[in-house]
Amino acid sequence: MFNFMLILQKVMLTAAQATLLAMALSSATAHAKDIITLQLKWHHQFQFAGYYAALNQGYYKDENLDVRIIEGGMDAPALEKVLSGAAHYGIGDSDILLARAQGKPVVAIASVFQHSPYVLLSLRERNIVKPNDLIGKRIMLSNDQGATQFKAMMHMQGISLDKVTILPHSWNLQDLINGHVDAVSAYAIAEPVQLEAMGYETSILSNQKYGVDFYGDALFTTEREITKHPERVDAFLRATKKGWAYAFSHQQEMAQAIASMNGVAARGITAEILQTEARLMRPYVLSYVVELGHMNQERWQTIANSMADLNLIPKDYNLDGFIYSSGVLEQRILRWVGALLVAALLLMSLIFLWNLQIRRKVKSRTVELQDEVQRRKQAENLLK
Repeated sequence: MFNFMLILQKVMLTAAQATLLAMALSSATAHAKDIITLQLKWHHQFQFAGYYAALNQGYYKDENLDVRIIEGGMDAPALEKVLSGAAHYGIGDSDILLARAQGKPVVAIASVFQHSPYVLLSLRERNIVKPNDLIGKRIMLSNDQGATQFKAMMHMQGISLDKVTILPHSWNLQDLINGHVDAVSAYAIAEPVQLEAMGYETSILSNQKYGVDFYGDALFTTEREITKHPERVDAFLRATKKGWAYAFSHQQEMAQAIASMNGVAARGITAEILQTEARLMRPYVLSYVVELGHMNQERWQTIANSMADLNLIPKDYNLDGFIYSSGVLEQRILRWVGALLVAALLLMSLIFLWNLQIRRKVKSRTVELQDEVQRRKQAENLLK
């Protein structure tokens, strides 16, 4: 019995160690030294300051993530890069919902802008102040950079797209300055500031004023990344949120850091322009109202309805799987419970075996005692 109890103690200790090991492994935030690529949607500017801050301040490193940030541009569409596997994460717009509706496995993780900063930008001398003023005008739009929300605005205002001339976007403000077009899609926090720095008076036509309110700068990834690396997704999101908190509380520092990045000065972007961009971002990000990156099902459904009205996606499109919801905690709990159940079952089995062995020993001893009593009775009878 002594040997069995010793074995039982060792087995129970091993089970406890295995349980603790499983819990420790399940609490790991990400695979160490994983190289993560983030594809930006456009050139370096304060619009992406939170990601730069998370990298420079070591927040990604703290989560065991080695993040590479890739500058965007006309020839580097984030959606294409992520879907091809060239990048793990990307920055897009509400238009990523169109890709999802077309069968692309994209998942929205967070939205930096609660209100999209996309506007129609024109020179004040053109007198474009309301949607009706666009009739007969030439407008530069980019299909993967906010065109959908402008079409939705026109639809809501009852203005047929046949009444305007839509041209592909050159992303060259000189086309607007030289009168090649009348209005261009732009970011309210960027291009208007650049034009005003050049001495031009601008006019901005915002979609929100006319009932179209999309998310902006949505951080997204693929279903594969969510399925294979759920803890990495959570780790990346945690570090990114810290980065944005730092960026907004250190705007001058971040503006100077971005101004020193490769190619920024060549585009005529100064630290002063970047600080103005940071100030203008606040009403769009609303980090003082909701948690940074906040998204909700109802808002995305409203955006989907607007797209359905334009016949871009099916009516009553099902958003299941499109909006990210962390299941890491639930998975950890399930693993912990599973490990504990295995340990409990093992312990119960050992207790059952121990109890069975005790019963056998008691039964055997009882038989021995009964035999001994019988022998003594026989001996006493012989002595009589």
